[in-house]
Amino acid sequence: MKAIGLLLVFAAGCFFIGYQFALSTHVYPNIIENDRRALLPTSQSPQTNKLIINTTNNDNFQGRALSQFIKNTGQIDHVDNIEFVESEQHDIESILANIDALRSKENSGQLIAKRVDELKRFLITHPEKINDAVAQLDNLPTDSTAFTILLSAIQSAPEQVADNALISLAEKYAMNTSPSAQHKFMTILARTSLTERSSPIASPLIVQSLIELSIFEESDLHIKLEALNIIKPFQLGSSETDLVVDQLQNMLRSASKDEAEMLLPQLVRFTQAENRANVVSTFLRDDSSVPLRLAVLENIDSGNIQINSTIKTVLMTIANNSHDSLRNQAQETLMLSGILTFEEYSQFD
Repeated sequence: MKAIGLLLVFAAGCFFIGYQFALSTHVYPNIIENDRRALLPTSQSPQTNKLIINTTNNDNFQGRALSQFIKNTGQIDHVDNIEFVESEQHDIESILANIDALRSKENSGQLIAKRVDELKRFLITHPEKINDAVAQLDNLPTDSTAFTILLSAIQSAPEQVADNALISLAEKYAMNTSPSAQHKFMTILARTSLTERSSPIASPLIVQSLIELSIFEESDLHIKLEALNIIKPFQLGSSETDLVVDQLQNMLRSASKDEAEMLLPQLVRFTQAENRANVVSTFLRDDSSVPLRLAVLENIDSGNIQINSTIKTVLMTIANNSHDSLRNQAQETLMLSGILTFEEYSQFD
């Protein structure tokens, strides 16, 4: 039995030695040759000798194999320890390509998030690269993941730098009447900090494009509303304001309830203050569609439309009309507003 045991031990030893020899002569040299660029030795000092191996594009096995080969063969002398690092890429196109490749792999969410953060850090620390990022953004379709990621990364740069770059790109698509160009124009513009400020956008070309989009009858409803939301009423001439108001009123007459809820606040914004009550009252009367009247009531409830004496009179008429289908809603709006006297409240059944 002892003889058999010794024979098995001897056989196992021979197999291990042969396996290591095969690896050192076939596998490891190929890894070294294929990953010569992955070896990044640090400067040597009397106190420490370290070899840093960049494994950004290598899998775990490759890194372990490379480390084992170095230790076994001693091809790199005077190395006390080996450190594996994953270095950041400093090329926007490479990072985006890496993200795109990762998207096809399972369970790569964390790696993708890491690459996105890397892209943001790169643009924060290298604001001079913003123009390169914008140039790439210009070539990407708005519905692509790369467009969304790159646009978000550009926003992470210093605010003024990002705004200037995005405004410059938006101006390229200004006054373009194609739906895809209009969509790209509004998508880029909406991601600038300028749309969140009370101060108006200064670019005359962009302002004029927004005005055209708000007046242009063929514009998509949501693009029209976004354009109206960005521009300020005082940036329009009187004839342009009249066109906007007339168009909004026409759209409201055939709008669904959801559409009317979005259109009404813009109608109120661009209607002259002295005319707002009459315009709102007109849409509240029973000859208007029920969806439109409901949208008016909900805008009053939300505070988008302020109740004055004219609007209150119309609401009281509805609230006291037993034949009006919106009687209960009008009563509720009046009670929520806090403008009723006890006598007026007592009129409700």
